Amino acid sequence: MPEPYPNGIVMRLQLVHRLMLVVGCALVPVSLLQAWSTLELESRQVDATRAEALRLLALIEDRQAATIAGVRQILTVLRQTKVVIERDWDGCQDLLDRLAEELPAHLDIHVTDDRGVVRCATEVPLVGLDAAEREPLVAALGGARFAVGSHVVARTGGGPALPLAVPIRDRVTGAVVGVVAALLATHSLGALGVDEPLPPNATLTVADRTGTILARIPDVGGLTGARLPDDLMTLALQGDGGARELRDLDGTTRLVAFSPVGGGPTNLFVPVGLDQAGALSAIRRARLLTLLPLAVAAIGSVLLALWLGRQYVRAPAAHLAVVALGGFGGARVGRRERRGVRPIGH
Repeated sequence: MPEPYPNGIVMRLQLVHRLMLVVGCALVPVSLLQAWSTLELESRQVDATRAEALRLLALIEDRQAATIAGVRQILTVLRQTKVVIERDWDGCQDLLDRLAEELPAHLDIHVTDDRGVVRCATEVPLVGLDAAEREPLVAALGGARFAVGSHVVARTGGGPALPLAVPIRDRVTGAVVGVVAALLATHSLGALGVDEPLPPNATLTVADRTGTILARIPDVGGLTGARLPDDLMTLALQGDGGARELRDLDGTTRLVAFSPVGGGPTNLFVPVGLDQAGALSAIRRARLLTLLPLAVAAIGSVLLALWLGRQYVRAPAAHLAVVALGGFGGARVGRRERRGVRPIGH
């Protein structure tokens, strides 16, 4: 018959391991629940950042569309004035001189004849300039109802501007006899329809349909007039808008919401970038701070289980094993004596 629990090792290990298993069963579900909760929070944060980026994009595009629509209304009203219809250039210049005092600083207006030569302007130095080759004037002289051009450099201020134009038509023949045009300075936030600060570490880029950067917020310098990088240009030319995580102009990875060129009335590409990594890093730090005490508690519980096992299980178990082995050995000696066999030493 085999000896039960020889030297007590199996019993001691089994009891200690059972204590550790109980501790593990208590801590593992809590840790898993905490990890799952944090991952769920990260997923919600990603969705919230995407929704916020798309909301900001829609808000900015709506304001820009309203700005463009306002300029179009001014041009449309001007082409209906008597001095413009009758091509009274002196009267037109007097009108624009008075209008210049009322217009915002980021808007200049000029009127051309049917050859594209400026005849009157809010900026007097422009009078006499041949602007027939400018993109929106070519479209307006060709009969387009409203034309939005690409990035140009204003001759008077020297800053980047967005040209817009409407045709002037003869009331009798309907032929195009001139153009009323505007230059919208893109360095002004009001001109871009952005009059509220962006969220921390957020960016706004405005580019025309050729990929030329018209404005950048915040302005890191040297970007205005530059070309969009290839990954952003790909977004500008694709069919659908959306949000994508990619490297922004400053090299920081952001969640960028965008609408393609031609997707709205402005013909502009306006990517809005939000710092998703920053928001997630805060959540991940919180997860670490939450899981760290659990890890410490788990290690402490294991050490406590080992100590309790040594103090209250291993030592008593060893004592019981010694007693059991001693009793079992005495019984064997008694049986041998009854059979007439004396143990060695007796």
